[in-house]
Amino acid sequence: MAVFEKKGIEVLGIDGSRANFRHLKINMNNFLLFDIRKAYKSKKKYDLCFCLEVAEHIEEGYSDILIKSLTSSSSAIVFSAEPAAESGVRHINLKPYEWWISKFDREKFILDRFLTEHLKQEMIKVGGIQEWYIRNLLVFKSAV
Repeated sequence: MAVFEKKGIEVLGIDGSRANFRHLKINMNNFLLFDIRKAYKSKKKYDLCFCLEVAEHIEEGYSDILIKSLTSSSSAIVFSAEPAAESGVRHINLKPYEWWISKFDREKFILDRFLTEHLKQEMIKVGGIQEWYIRNLLVFKSAV
C-alpha cells in the first residue's frame, strides 16, 4: 500500500493486531485497527481491495463476514490465503482455493483467471516477493 500512497492514491489499511504496527509502511492516519471478525462497513467504495494472507488466520465461522466486508468495499479484490495443503504460524482456517472461490461467488464476485495469471507473472518479474503471495493469489471482480 505504501507504493500507492507515495503516488498520491488514497489508501486505507486495516489490521486486527497491534503487533503488526512495526511493519506499517503507510501513514498512521491511513490505518485502522479493527477486528476483522466483525462486519466492516466502508464509508466509501474503493477502486481496489487487497486481502493478503489474512483469511487463514481467522476461525472458519468468520469467513463469510470477512468476504462480505471485502466485497462491500470494492468491485475488484486481490486475495490470497494459504490452502489446506500448507501449514504455517497460527493458520487455523486452511481451505483449498475452490472453497474461497465459492465464497466470493456467493457474493457475486467471479475469479478473473486472466488477471490472476497476469498479476502473478508481473510479481515474478519484479522479484523479491515471497513465493506464497504469488502462489496463493486470486483476483476477483464483481459480476454485477
